[in-house]
Amino acid sequence: MKQLAIPPTAHPLVSVVMVTYGGKQWVEPAVDALVANTDAPFELIVVDNASSDGVQDVLRSIEGARLFFNDRNVGFGPGANQGVLHAIGRYVCILNSDAFVEQGWLPPLIEVLDTDPRAGAVVPRLLHLDGVLQEAGGVVGSDGSTRALGDGDDPEELQYRFRRYVDYGSAACLLMRRSVFLQIGGFDPAYPLGYCEDVDLCFALRERGLRTVYEPRSRVRHVRWGSSSRVEAERRVFANQPILLARWRERLAGRPSFADPPFEPHDVLQARDADAYDRILLVTDSAWGCPGPPSPRLRAMAAAIPAMWPDARITMLLGAAEAGDGLTGPLLRAGIEVAAEKEWDAWFEARRFHYSTVVVPGAACFERFDPLIAATQPQAARVHDIERLASRSTPHLERWWPGLNGGPAGAMARRLPSLEAWGIESADAVLCATPAAIAFANAVSPRVPAFLAPGASEPASPPFAEREGLVMVGDLLSGVGFEDVGGSELLGPLRSILSEIAAVAPQLGEGTGVRDGVASVSRRALLNLPVRDGTAHPARVHLAVPPFTGGSILASLGAGVPVVMWRGAAEGLGLPLGELETLLVADDPAGFARRVLDLHRDPALWQFAHEGLLAAAAGRFDPAAMRRGLWSALARCGLGLPSQVE
Repeated sequence: MKQLAIPPTAHPLVSVVMVTYGGKQWVEPAVDALVANTDAPFELIVVDNASSDGVQDVLRSIEGARLFFNDRNVGFGPGANQGVLHAIGRYVCILNSDAFVEQGWLPPLIEVLDTDPRAGAVVPRLLHLDGVLQEAGGVVGSDGSTRALGDGDDPEELQYRFRRYVDYGSAACLLMRRSVFLQIGGFDPAYPLGYCEDVDLCFALRERGLRTVYEPRSRVRHVRWGSSSRVEAERRVFANQPILLARWRERLAGRPSFADPPFEPHDVLQARDADAYDRILLVTDSAWGCPGPPSPRLRAMAAAIPAMWPDARITMLLGAAEAGDGLTGPLLRAGIEVAAEKEWDAWFEARRFHYSTVVVPGAACFERFDPLIAATQPQAARVHDIERLASRSTPHLERWWPGLNGGPAGAMARRLPSLEAWGIESADAVLCATPAAIAFANAVSPRVPAFLAPGASEPASPPFAEREGLVMVGDLLSGVGFEDVGGSELLGPLRSILSEIAAVAPQLGEGTGVRDGVASVSRRALLNLPVRDGTAHPARVHLAVPPFTGGSILASLGAGVPVVMWRGAAEGLGLPLGELETLLVADDPAGFARRVLDLHRDPALWQFAHEGLLAAAAGRFDPAAMRRGLWSALARCGLGLPSQVE
């Protein structure tokens, strides 16, 4: 038998409470995992319910554990309550003796309780021993039946990786503030021996205005029925469900039942989001195949919604190529569900009538998703988001691609004004990134209210001396078929500009980060970002070359970073550059290169542009203004008062 020892501490942050009744083979590895993977100071309290299989001998061998031996099986809930009465940690973690915590399991759980004032309990992502998902939170049916979300699925599916409020979480691993656990009286002893008491606890928290949070960054492996058998577990559940239903029948009314499989995916989804009366779907250009991530502004708006409406369900649609951890990680941590599909028909069909509001950005995205939205979400209010006016950018493409107006791209470009108008006229509200977009929306349809929701800039911007090199910014101009054009043809203007730069400053024109493809540039490919002293320095000048425009340009300008751009980008964004226009807007490769080089070499000129941009950005890149505009538009669509708006 391995000698186990709990690290000594006089001031444990967490009191881990474990209740044992049989399951001898799991206790030692469970405690071993707890010791190996817990960095915070903790104490281990074990309450044994008269085990007869040698568990007590294993427990006595654990140095530093606080042990309590009952002379009979008082049940899981009363045993856990007994242990908590002896706890001294700020937090208590109810942990099964057949649950194995993984490295890093505890900090995300504590973070939830420390940062979310509505969080009463928090549970991890539970896995089976083989790594398959066991539970991503649980849902309760109208008859008191329960279902572990995702059981048997891949735990890395996006639908199981976002933080959210849940009906309940299994007490296989459940963290609470000790004070809260004691205030609600712990587990109710009305549930004999075990099962359903964790559901009742989570419902009791909700009755007091507190929620149970599922935090997938924490992972714990769990042996289901490790201390009993499936037959015994089902017998206890069958005995306890009537007690649960008698207490919470009114709350569960209208939900589907999970008593008899198979379960329809839509029923599970309905139960998962039963308490989310506001369900908001955010579509992005990447979802229909346009390369590149959503703009910083759109991501900021998405993150603002759960902060303003914590009970809302927010789902963002991305293209499969954009669904990497770098982009999805912050969204998932903010409580935003991310979906990434190559084909969307089945996904929308599975969520028929599910959303209350749909936000669609731009004419091209509207054209591609409007049929699906109309067919599957006819009840949803529509918000049309305008970050750039493509119809004002396209007239300037001919300068860079002579003859384009006479080809397919030109024909598509001529459709954009009617598409933009169609998107506005079909909406219940319009969100606009700039005053120019507001004016356009009002001119198209005065009956549809338009609200200003500007982007947010970086809080601080490094000065000239701390910057070096060039970087691409902007999003691919959508709606004219550029996403289907070969890289060599599409990136011709960029290569011409780099050639002009290289003729004067070869080190800046190397284009080391640009590959022969649209997607590489659309994902903010570095042109030249030197590394000094092992640190990558922020770029001194940003480039928005044709046919790139969009919200990331606004983010750069809002931080006071000079962006040399083609005229179509400036016109599409409606930027009032004033005297800065001659410094930043170019109509040909030579003029573009000259402006880039001047700004990169001349600190006084760079500072002049920097200060001018910051002055122009005042009031236009304001997170509070963005939240006010977002609230106004969503309130128009039926959402109630948010919890916070500055």
